[in-house]
Amino acid sequence: MTTVTATETTGDAIKDSNVSKTPILAKEYLLPFILVAALFPLWGFANDITNPLVKAFKDI
Repeated sequence: MTTVTATETTGDAIKDSNVSKTPILAKEYLLPFILVAALFPLWGFANDITNPLVKAFKDI
């Protein structure tokens, strides 16, 4: 077991300890996650632009 003292830097303490790096998201889900996450700003943009478009198309 590694003891961390105040003089050690964080990087050294992490390198010396037996910390397992568990990924938050598996690699096969990375692209679908990015695509779904990108839908939220697109949804917000479409929602924001709807009212001016309705007003503009009423005149046609």
